[in-house]
Amino acid sequence: EKDRWTQTSKDLADQIGRLVGDILLATAFLSYSGPFNFAFRNRLLNEWKASLTDRGIPFTKDVDLIGLLVDNTTIEEWNIQGLPTDELSIQNGIIVTKASRYPLLVDPQGQAKSWIKCREEKNNLIVTNLNSKYFRQNVEDCISQGRPLLVEDVEETLDPTMDNILQKNLLKAGKGWKVVFGDREVDFADGFYLYFTTKLPNPSYAPEIYAKTSITDFTVTMKGLEDQLLGRVILREKQELENGRVKLLEEVNANKKKMKQLEDDLLERLTSTQGSLVDDESLIEVLAVTKTTSEEVNEKLSSAAETQKKISVAREEYRPVATRGSVVYFLIA
Repeated sequence: EKDRWTQTSKDLADQIGRLVGDILLATAFLSYSGPFNFAFRNRLLNEWKASLTDRGIPFTKDVDLIGLLVDNTTIEEWNIQGLPTDELSIQNGIIVTKASRYPLLVDPQGQAKSWIKCREEKNNLIVTNLNSKYFRQNVEDCISQGRPLLVEDVEETLDPTMDNILQKNLLKAGKGWKVVFGDREVDFADGFYLYFTTKLPNPSYAPEIYAKTSITDFTVTMKGLEDQLLGRVILREKQELENGRVKLLEEVNANKKKMKQLEDDLLERLTSTQGSLVDDESLIEVLAVTKTTSEEVNEKLSSAAETQKKISVAREEYRPVATRGSVVYFLIA
């Protein structure tokens, strides 16, 4: 346990010197990369790196923006919820969840909508569209009750009454906040989040919509479609294999979450303890429990990694079928 924390401390010390440059790259990625495809995003990243080098700002040469902005546990949870596993989709998931503006998702194949619905199901997501007769009521309910709202199938313009919500023009009202929606002031509750999706494959939005929303291109890629088709093929041919893979991912995800929670609890106790650490018996007990649990979780993760390898080998037998299906789709499209 001491060796693990010592190595973690050393790694963090190394990262601090490059932190400014890495954060600049991460914020630029969140702000500007959303509307573009994978190749253009990489081109932007290389140009930003060159600009930082010219200005003498230190950064990690092979910076992993995905690893910097989100942990593996969260990514695995997104994949279980239906987000494709390719790198572009993971980047899109980060932009949707981390950007400061509400997301507008270019989603001609509907995969982003499916992921959002699954992800927000536990939070009582409401789905509506701009032409619904209950649209205004749905917006007011979600804002006041702190529920997520998905406005699907938007075109190239948005309802002007949403401007104050999109720009987060909140008014202080006592201990809470209000927002003007149309001709009414609505209580703004914590937990409210707004998503837009469009089926248009190549929409042309006005600059003000880019300024108000975080437009993100969720158009399916060949690799992403291949992975999705592989899951469908195996689900049909060897259902127990795919079910076992999903169950394994859920178990690994739960174990990693448990480990992170224990580490966070231990750090909180260490920072809040007054006086000598040696005299704090409860802290020593927490440390002992963390060590024991850490060993148990690591054993489970090691066993899961072996099982995952076996499942992956079995899955790859069906890879040519998925590849062929993906190629045929893009030939026709």
